[in-house]
Amino acid sequence: MKRIPALISTLIIIMIVSGILLAGCASGGNIYGTYEGTLPCADCEGIQTTLTLDNKKCFKLEEAYLGEEVSPFVTEGTWAVDSSGKISLAPSDDSDESRYYEVVSENELRMLDRTGNKIESELNYSLIKKQ
Repeated sequence: MKRIPALISTLIIIMIVSGILLAGCASGGNIYGTYEGTLPCADCEGIQTTLTLDNKKCFKLEEAYLGEEVSPFVTEGTWAVDSSGKISLAPSDDSDESRYYEVVSENELRMLDRTGNKIESELNYSLIKKQ
């Protein structure tokens, strides 16, 4: 009889850990990898964007402003995904703002606005996973 409480405790821990792991893949698939695309820019030809999400919850975001003679901007930090499929990027440098993306599918992320809401526009805000 003493084994039953230990067994129940073990099962509860397994369920909690499984839930945490599944929350990392709210879309039902593996979202780790590198995503690329050209995002809209108000005063340039576009922003060539590369976002890498690794399995250690670290990210690297590279942004190159097309038609501009400046070096690409690189931001690194940690990422998390919530149960609704919203990814939040928390930069290591406190001077950078958090960024948000929506998991559209296992192969597509869509940039959200600065508060984490969908951008109402006909412009393409998607990044596609590199194969």
